[in-house]
Amino acid sequence: MIFGLELLEVLHGIFVSIAVIIVTLGVVRSVYYLASIVLHPKQVVVRYKKARWVLCQHIVFGLEFMIAGDVVHTLLMPDYRTTLILGAMVLIRTVLSYYVDLEMKLMEETR
Repeated sequence: MIFGLELLEVLHGIFVSIAVIIVTLGVVRSVYYLASIVLHPKQVVVRYKKARWVLCQHIVFGLEFMIAGDVVHTLLMPDYRTTLILGAMVLIRTVLSYYVDLEMKLMEETR
């Protein structure tokens, strides 16, 4: 049984690490597009929208891994309190994902 718990702890760490890496890559890519405005000042709007789009995509994808990590973490300590906390976190992250996705759709319409 201890091996199973250790495996869940490792999986939780992997999911959270992947989420952090994904969001970090999104930030780096967005900063790249924003920095490229200096070299291409006539394309400010296009590059700004691209930076926002890339960051939104990475945030949504990273949130999915965070939710998976939270589910795995709850399997480690499956009590009533932990389940409620998981439900609240999943709800908050789902709402965030929804609004970021909505923002992405609005950005796509204005392209």
